[in-house]
Amino acid sequence: MPTLLRRKEEKPIRRDPFRRLYQSARWHRFSKQYLKENRLCKLCLQRGITSIALVVDHVTPLIQWVEMGGDPYDLKNLQPLDKSCHSKKTREEQKL
Repeated sequence: MPTLLRRKEEKPIRRDPFRRLYQSARWHRFSKQYLKENRLCKLCLQRGITSIALVVDHVTPLIQWVEMGGDPYDLKNLQPLDKSCHSKKTREEQKL
């Protein structure tokens, strides 16, 4: 009797409504400059750890920020994070 192979369950594709923003030349220039001026991960610093920031993170998720009338480039809603902290924060936000 032949064995039936199960397909791996595919994760649903999440469409990022801000993909165009994040891929724009303006965002790349902006984030590069922001990280030059803010080199260390903010969340790591709060724990007494020094880690290089590689990601510009929106403190309030961008979709919520824009719905409230905020500008994606508003410095009040940005923070420098390392990849580990950014991944953890994003996972937590997606659970909500």
